[in-house]
Amino acid sequence: MSFLAVELPRPLERKASQTLLKHYAACPRSGYFYARDKGVARTLEMVRGAAVHRVAERATELMIAQGEPMIPPGLAKVVVGEALSELRVPFSEHDFVRELGYRWAGEWAIDPASVIACETLLALELEGWQVRGKVDFAEVRDQGASVYVADYKSSRSAPAFEDVARKRTSDGRWAARSFQQVLYALLLAYGRPVRTLLHDCDGCAGNGFHGGDPGEGKPCTQCSGSGVAREEILEPLPLAPRAQRFDLELVYPAIEDSYGLMLRRPLSLSAVELPEYRDSLIGLLRALAADEESGEWPAIVSSTGCAECPCKPECPIPVELRDHRGEINTEAEAEQAAAILERRDSENKALRTELREWTRHNGGEVRYGRDRVLRFKLVESERIRDREALWLAVARSRDYGESFVRSEHVQTVQSSNFVAETLSEEEIAEAPA
Repeated sequence: MSFLAVELPRPLERKASQTLLKHYAACPRSGYFYARDKGVARTLEMVRGAAVHRVAERATELMIAQGEPMIPPGLAKVVVGEALSELRVPFSEHDFVRELGYRWAGEWAIDPASVIACETLLALELEGWQVRGKVDFAEVRDQGASVYVADYKSSRSAPAFEDVARKRTSDGRWAARSFQQVLYALLLAYGRPVRTLLHDCDGCAGNGFHGGDPGEGKPCTQCSGSGVAREEILEPLPLAPRAQRFDLELVYPAIEDSYGLMLRRPLSLSAVELPEYRDSLIGLLRALAADEESGEWPAIVSSTGCAECPCKPECPIPVELRDHRGEINTEAEAEQAAAILERRDSENKALRTELREWTRHNGGEVRYGRDRVLRFKLVESERIRDREALWLAVARSRDYGESFVRSEHVQTVQSSNFVAETLSEEEIAEAPA
């Protein structure tokens, strides 16, 4: 599928943020939308996330300044109140932000002397590009041999481990594979902190205006009328050049785990894996440069890309061809979709019941398509007779050495399930002409 060329209103100037690259890696057209509308469009999730990050940043700075591993509840309450008053968070979200802030403050502990990043901007220079990203929190451990990195998430839902990581066969640990976590490790290992210096603007002598006194002339274009110029300087060394392992954790203060604590998704990367990911990042930057020049920015259907697209209604792929991903964008559309889904579920249940009864009385299976079949299949499963008695027997076996007879508590049962399967080549060949 070919797409009409599009052009960015402002050139990227060989600078790419972690958010732009995250969108671009999932879908180049999603990256284009983000670069085009950056600083203009802000969703409720973005505003809420900014407040949660502000709370964590300010609270961490207070812990470091006071040399304390945790922040007292009373002080955390003040920090949350300040964040809500400084940022334009809708009133309907205030209680949610408070709940997140209080739970985080009640469970979060640090080693103040080991913190190396707290909402710290880092820059990595590759292929003539400057890749920039903020690390929410990082501290060195094991005398610098490992680094713990936290990525705060304000979402009400969390992805499965399989969606953000791959399980190593060597040690069974979950290795990070999501773009954002990999980039954090690259920035800490190879990037350098960005320090911002403020001074009077040279273009307007610090008064913010040209051609007269303030209020009479035109605002200075170099400092946008502020009178203050910002100068960025890259520090000489990376923050974690000696680290052999990066323990990257997704932290969800809004979600409780099975123990009633805030949910965490612990991932990891080794230093040996980083050079290959750096090569992948170089390839991504080359593709980004080519799309900026050509204006192609192709659209790609993917669960992550479509779910996080900054401008779903402008996707050039018709909704039918992307399985309706990105079709629901308003409360009214969500209500309508829910009603349609419930009606379809009821119709599908009735249709499946009728199909099952027909199949039961007409040979036990129905073939359709080239290699698909619906049929009854005998399935064995295990059933616990009395769950409470089972756990009591397990406990007595563990504590007192009593024998545990599995068959006394677990029975094997057979049932006939109506399932859809793919036919083997032998079954297809045996089918009557």
